[in-house]
Amino acid sequence: MKNQSIHTLILIGVLAILLISVLFGTCSMPQKDLNKKRTYNANGKIPFASYLFRERVQDLFDTDTVYTIQSSVVEQVAYKDIQNRLYFIVHKKIPLEDYEVEELVHFAQAGNHVFLASSYMSPLQLHATGLTPEWNVQYTDIDSTDIQFTHPELEGRLFSAPIQRSFSTLEDSLGESQSLLRIKYGRSIVRKWDLGKGSFTLCTWPDVFSNYYLVDPYNRQIAEDLMSFYPREVEEIWWDEHYRKKKSDSDRNRDQESDGLFAFMMKHEALRWMFFVGIFTMLLYGIIESKRKQRYIPIVKSLPNATLEFTETVGRLYFKSGNHQKIAKKKALVFLAQIRNKYGLKTEILDETWATQLAAKSGFPEEETRKLAHRIDMVLKDQHMDDTDLIVFNQLVESFYQKTS
Repeated sequence: MKNQSIHTLILIGVLAILLISVLFGTCSMPQKDLNKKRTYNANGKIPFASYLFRERVQDLFDTDTVYTIQSSVVEQVAYKDIQNRLYFIVHKKIPLEDYEVEELVHFAQAGNHVFLASSYMSPLQLHATGLTPEWNVQYTDIDSTDIQFTHPELEGRLFSAPIQRSFSTLEDSLGESQSLLRIKYGRSIVRKWDLGKGSFTLCTWPDVFSNYYLVDPYNRQIAEDLMSFYPREVEEIWWDEHYRKKKSDSDRNRDQESDGLFAFMMKHEALRWMFFVGIFTMLLYGIIESKRKQRYIPIVKSLPNATLEFTETVGRLYFKSGNHQKIAKKKALVFLAQIRNKYGLKTEILDETWATQLAAKSGFPEEETRKLAHRIDMVLKDQHMDDTDLIVFNQLVESFYQKTS
């Protein structure tokens, strides 16, 4: 008993050390930095995902239909007579092929609206639009940049872009587009081309559609104002997830390297301490328990089955009193109840059809099943039974139980 108390105190001490280590490690951890990973995932809740905008975009139009596109542009729009759709793609770097950009331009000319928001597009992609926009980069030396609308309807409205130190900008030397948004005292970051019955828009600031900006009521107005340049009567909004999910091999390998619970634990000091202290605690507990002597546990004899003895006593009482009919009737009723429960057969009429069905379901020989049904029918009709009849009936029932169990 004394040794057991010592072991318990040791275990409590180790657990106390573990708890103190975890609390100390947690308190000493630096404040968590802002997660700046830009996924623009429609279902993501991190700062630079697009869950909030994806959930609210239909509120800005007269439609409740927002489709998530999981196939390529060619599969979605090529050779289809579709009008009055808003095709929306938000990504850090849209991996569109040249011919896919051309399909989007044709899609817009047919009477639809295309909105591409990406911080980078290659020269080949820009050339494929046929719109000759010039893509540049403008840097700022401050932590927050002012953004303002340049369209006459919203000109002068000023917004702040925190943590943004550089922007990709757009210029249109031919003057065929409208500049909707620009850096204050700088170049345009959103341009809209009217093509045929539709429009084609390039936005170099996809962060404006992220959760980080939409949680702020003031900055949320930027995305809402940008959507105001499109007809509220669009029939459907197409939200593209196909190109967002396309990753380069290097991104995929980097994701694979960062996967795994152990790698995650090793990155954080508190979790790393908890892991090693936990391993040490388990080893110490195992050493202590291996030396503990197990007391003798006596074998407790199980109680006898009094119900079985009672049943046998009652059976012998009936048999000695010569009331064979009552014994057989009780056995028959129990047997029919089991047939109903196990095989789902009705037992009101015990004819040859019933015997055939029971034989088929139970696998009991059909001839013996007919004999058993005939005997049960005799018992239930209260016909006289002697010792021999009772024995024959009991043998048939027991034979059925043995062969169908």
